[in-house]
Amino acid sequence: MKPITKLGYFAAACAMLMATFAIIGPRTAHALVATLVQVTNTTANPVPTQDVNRSASQIVALFCGTSGQQCEQILVSSAGVTYIPFSVPADQNLVITNIEINCNGTGGTAYFNLGVVTSGSPTFIDEWTVPNAALATAEFNLGPGHVIPSGFAVLARSNNVTNVFVRGYLTTN
Repeated sequence: MKPITKLGYFAAACAMLMATFAIIGPRTAHALVATLVQVTNTTANPVPTQDVNRSASQIVALFCGTSGQQCEQILVSSAGVTYIPFSVPADQNLVITNIEINCNGTGGTAYFNLGVVTSGSPTFIDEWTVPNAALATAEFNLGPGHVIPSGFAVLARSNNVTNVFVRGYLTTN
């Protein structure tokens, strides 16, 4: 056999081998990767999940105006913005992750107390004090957040503050 003919047979064999791997390769690689990456959800090693279809409905924005009053939920719709008194729904917790304090700018210091109440006297659970500079806004991110159990209303007690926005999300108990 001539060397050129041998080279032709060798090239054809290589082309057939490459075509075979191209056809069966992706399935084999996928099967190999699928066995390497398996997630098992156990109590010792839980896998966090979230229902993305409901995540936006879990976000809560509260407006706290006059000191000593119950904070109101801000609801935005095509009809406009409405404010309704807010209590944490049954079988859920409110996790407060952000506080925004808007000072009145009269000088000195401004403070905001975050409180909760079901019936009777409120319990104040945290306080923020900020300089009351000219129409200043102070924002606090609360890391993992303050958890407010179901049935409680959120209250505000403040001084030298125009208003406060409380933001967070609802979780199931």
